[in-house]
Amino acid sequence: MIANERPLTGWLWLRAGGRDFSLPLEGVRKVALCRELRVAPPGPTVSSWWSGVALDGVRPYPLLNLAELIGVPGGPPLAPESVVVLFTLWSQPVGLVCDRFLGIIPQNTRSWPLSPSLFMAADGALPRARLWAGQPVPDLEPERLFTPARRAQFDQAMRDSKDNVDQLWELSELEQELARAPSAEGYLDLAAGYRELGWMEEAERMQARAAEIEPEAVPTARPTAGGLSGPCTPRVLLEVLQVLWLTGKSGELVLDAPGRIAGSVSFHSGCIVGARSGDIADPHAALQQLFSLRGERYQFIPGTPAAGAAPASGDTTAWMAEFERLVAAAP
Repeated sequence: MIANERPLTGWLWLRAGGRDFSLPLEGVRKVALCRELRVAPPGPTVSSWWSGVALDGVRPYPLLNLAELIGVPGGPPLAPESVVVLFTLWSQPVGLVCDRFLGIIPQNTRSWPLSPSLFMAADGALPRARLWAGQPVPDLEPERLFTPARRAQFDQAMRDSKDNVDQLWELSELEQELARAPSAEGYLDLAAGYRELGWMEEAERMQARAAEIEPEAVPTARPTAGGLSGPCTPRVLLEVLQVLWLTGKSGELVLDAPGRIAGSVSFHSGCIVGARSGDIADPHAALQQLFSLRGERYQFIPGTPAAGAAPASGDTTAWMAEFERLVAAAP
């Protein structure tokens, strides 16, 4: 929305929890919508005001729900349209999550002091107010929102978020690489990584992008020995099966382990009509066996399944749900 490349004077006028506040502009780097940022969601044990960590450019920004910090009832949860003010707090970049960005208040606007006794929470964090647009707008000093105990919670949440942030960096770099050299298996890996972070919209977008790439084009995008498309972990196998199912493909998905053909899955119009793994011919048992393998590569050969292939017993939809549970429960 706006970016601050040089020091500015005045106050950022914003709304959080349905209340208006002003924030000194000299600490503001940028104002953005949450949907414009990459966000690693918060863990289950963090404080209610901690909303995860966002990536903007090369910098991570812990996201802090301003209404929750101030103690305003009904602070909104993080949503795609939430406004995030990228701000500097104790020389640490943070993102303050707000309802709306309303504008800029000039530096020379008259203000008057407020007593901390006026507030049940945010003691000392709202030291002054100014009259703007016909209403009083309290100034905000974010550092004063943090007692020593709350600062300790902040530091602990930063440590606990490191693994998620590192993973998000890797996924962002992978997406940039895929933009230069698209591949179906790369987008499937990316979808799985976003899903693990709880970033479901991005996972669905990556899975749809994989489905747009013709399977027969994958070997030329990433050539490997024998024309195979790439590594196949149990999670990647699940993603490939889902794509073939949802896009109604017909053909043979071949899995190759070192020195041998590990198995195959036959599709007709998106339905599994046969599967083999080693000597196992029962489709359901063969599929379960394929999900236990490691070190395979896969190749999808489009076309009509081999003559004589009979429809597999059971329902493809039910099998997909079973395999989702199997992969989710895997260590």
